[in-house]
Amino acid sequence: MTSLRDLPFEQTPPLALFGLDRDGDVPVDHEHTRYGWCVLPGVELVGEDQALWVESPLVLALHSPDEDEIAVPRRGGVPSDINLEFTLSPEDSAIALLSEFLGTRVPAIVGDARTIVLALCNPRRARISKPPALAGRRLYYGTGDVVAWLRRRPHATDWSLAGDAFVQLESARWHSC
Repeated sequence: MTSLRDLPFEQTPPLALFGLDRDGDVPVDHEHTRYGWCVLPGVELVGEDQALWVESPLVLALHSPDEDEIAVPRRGGVPSDINLEFTLSPEDSAIALLSEFLGTRVPAIVGDARTIVLALCNPRRARISKPPALAGRRLYYGTGDVVAWLRRRPHATDWSLAGDAFVQLESARWHSC
């Protein structure tokens, strides 16, 4: 593998991408390392004193390693980027900066999506900037751990995303740029 363009980053069915159980309200394991993207009918972003409903987002599910492999840029002492880890096999992974990934890979998959949501843990509370290639689109990102839940509307009878269920992403706080 010689570039970010070579990394596998595929469209994946949402429930498989987030590791959600169709038969119950089960959170994703914190060591969840799947990555890919999907388009959802909507997603609820929940943070401390915050709940946002985002219609028809492109959701990028990414993984940040527990330790910084690459020093990240800082603005005013606060990280302005996040390391991403792409597990290629049990023995091999690739590390890249989020800013480079967003600028290199996302423009080819964004299509007509006006809103992008990063399902990505951000334990160092980095302040993310949108790359120029995504100008005119809103980008949401969380701080702290991001946990995915499968939720159902009140009085729902099924767990289908086309019906009464929806994905909820929980983080300490959601920001947009």
